[in-house]
Amino acid sequence: MRGERHHRRRRDPGAAVGAPLIAECYASLECRLADARLVKTYNFFIFEVVKAHAATAPRYPRTLHDRGDGIFMLSGENTRRYRRLFRPDML
Repeated sequence: MRGERHHRRRRDPGAAVGAPLIAECYASLECRLADARLVKTYNFFIFEVVKAHAATAPRYPRTLHDRGDGIFMLSGENTRRYRRLFRPDML
């Protein structure tokens, strides 16, 4: 069953809000509901990140991305080829 695999994961309570953190995740965000005014009308939630967690290893984790319609993408190899083209002011 689809949901069963998630029950096998180790979950630890988050430090800030107590929501479960999945130990195998490379990064996690703990959030609190900041504004609920648009929930009834638009089903739109506004959250504030109160704590971020990131693993220190591996340095470049392989990540899986859901692109929708059952299409997934695995992260590719790491490169510095485009480093010269990037500037922090582009963010």
